[in-house]
Amino acid sequence: MNLFYFFEKHYNKMNDYDFKIAFEHQIMRNMKRNLSFMFLGYSVIVILVGFFVNQSSNFFTALVMMGLFGMFFGYFLVVQYLRFVGRLNERYFSIVMGQNDHIDYSNVVG
Repeated sequence: MNLFYFFEKHYNKMNDYDFKIAFEHQIMRNMKRNLSFMFLGYSVIVILVGFFVNQSSNFFTALVMMGLFGMFFGYFLVVQYLRFVGRLNERYFSIVMGQNDHIDYSNVVG
């Protein structure tokens, strides 16, 4: 899960223009590929956990461990990915809205 932290740190070092271009090209356009890669990696890790547990115990215990590990790992993977995309999306929209800020605040009652 620290992989998302390092990606976010990389994106935070960029200036606004470079971040906007990188976010549009690397995350927005490739969302389906990113999710597919995450699901494939998730499946491989869960199957490997089941395989290694099966080496030291019986088949039923391996299935139970695969299920438990899969639920916890999947939950944390989804939560971390949504948090990562949410933070970057917040910055992206603040950049985009800042460029097109045509709201007249003169008649706003404070």
